Amino acid sequence: MRNNNKLKQLNLNPLSIAKFLYEKLGERAIEQAFIQPLIYLVYSEILKKENILLFKEEFRAWESSPILESIFWHLPDEEKTLRKLLREVEDLDNSLVIKHLERISKKYRKSEACDLQFEAKNEAWQKAYKNGFIKSTEIGARI
Repeated sequence: MRNNNKLKQLNLNPLSIAKFLYEKLGERAIEQAFIQPLIYLVYSEILKKENILLFKEEFRAWESSPILESIFWHLPDEEKTLRKLLREVEDLDNSLVIKHLERISKKYRKSEACDLQFEAKNEAWQKAYKNGFIKSTEIGARI
């Protein structure tokens, strides 16, 4: 279990992360089955390596993978509508977060959605699947 006092909260907009990934990966970022576990993997890596929480919203443990409801409900599935929405979303300006996003987007660029979903179903997801929410402090913890 993590010590919450040592965690830094950035309070980023999850849509800003989706925007960055869309700019790097194109249409794949529209696919909920791809983007949801990818954002979770980004969040998990940054939490583990940097002790940083990207945003306050908690992931929900859905059967397919962890998801953010803000992404699920607000990310349109048509690219033209998505581009319009993302123009209004602020860009990321945190170089540390951008560095991790660059690396992860390259690592998973050619991955299938099912592979990302499988990888995102880590110990925190398994534990949380019963109650629906994944505690951010448990995402990077080893169980």
